[in-house]
This record gives sequence, C-alpha cells and structure tokens, in this order.
Amino acid sequence: AALLWVLQQMYPLQQPHKIILLLTDGAPNDYDATERALTLVKQSGIEVFGIGILDSSVTNILPKKDTTVIHSLTELAPAMFAMLQNVLIKL
Repeated sequence: AALLWVLQQMYPLQQPHKIILLLTDGAPNDYDATERALTLVKQSGIEVFGIGILDSSVTNILPKKDTTVIHSLTELAPAMFAMLQNVLIKL
C-alpha cells in the first residue's frame, strides 16, 4: 500500500528522473501485492532502490545491485548517499 501511495504522489511530478528509496526491516506482509506495486512503479519509469535494516528480505523483491543491507543506524546515511551517488553517476 505504501508503494502505491508513493506512486500516486510521484507520478504527476514533471521531473525527468524519479527515484524511490525503500527502507524495510523485514519481508513484505503480502509478497504478491508488493510485486504488483513494484511492477506499476517500474512501468511508470520510476527507479526503486532498497535498504534492508537488519534484514536481507529486500534482496528478494529488488535486484541485488539495487539493494544493500545495513546492520546499524550509523550505516544508514552512508548507504543512502552511496546509492544516490551511483544513480547520479549513471545520468
């Protein structure tokens, strides 16, 4: 449900490059619904990256190249900035 809400908020924006950073501490409650939401998001041209917090389940719903797992709060900011840097390098 959260991904669909974010899609509704981002879809009308005119920016040419849109990114969602998914932060999670576990597996989705409804894997099929999550997959459907991710499909819609990707079809809308929005890139999705994920950070797992003390849990690697995010690697089951997103490509491993687009995910990372952190094990402490101090790792969060560096992980986010590293992902953003990789996205900006591709542009």
